[in-house]
Amino acid sequence: MTLLAALIGVIVLMSDAAWRSMRVGGRGGRIKTGGRGGGKKGSLGAIILVAWLITLLVAPLLSRLMALGVSRKRELLADATAAQFTRNPGALAAALRKIEDSNAPTTAIGRGSAHLCIADPLGRRLTHKEGFLADLLATHPPMGLRVARLKAMAFQYERTGVLPESV
Repeated sequence: MTLLAALIGVIVLMSDAAWRSMRVGGRGGRIKTGGRGGGKKGSLGAIILVAWLITLLVAPLLSRLMALGVSRKRELLADATAAQFTRNPGALAAALRKIEDSNAPTTAIGRGSAHLCIADPLGRRLTHKEGFLADLLATHPPMGLRVARLKAMAFQYERTGVLPESV
């Protein structure tokens, strides 16, 4: 997760640098295309400009794909592991419910590290949905699904005295 966060952070920084250079590029950063020897400077500037444009367009896509590489299943597995360690899945379900109730979108956490949080801090609507598209695009499983799985584990633990591996 730390490596993923670092890679996403680098890509987001590259994208932001490309955006800022495009906004400020006309203030003295002119590309010289005419005159003697000016063709080499112009072609180098054009290559840098094209590289920045590609970075600007590709960086958000790459960062999203890398965040999706760490699937929503990891969150569900983390819940099951926490239930195994604490032996109290009902309390974990109640804690997740409190997190969901108090969770409001925030600007304090950037999009590059939002996938590290327990719940989606950006308040994206896709996080609350289930289905193929949500499984493909969202970084967090729906909190209702996580709570339901933990409650099922709590029910089975109360009935049999043994926690299941995962639900």
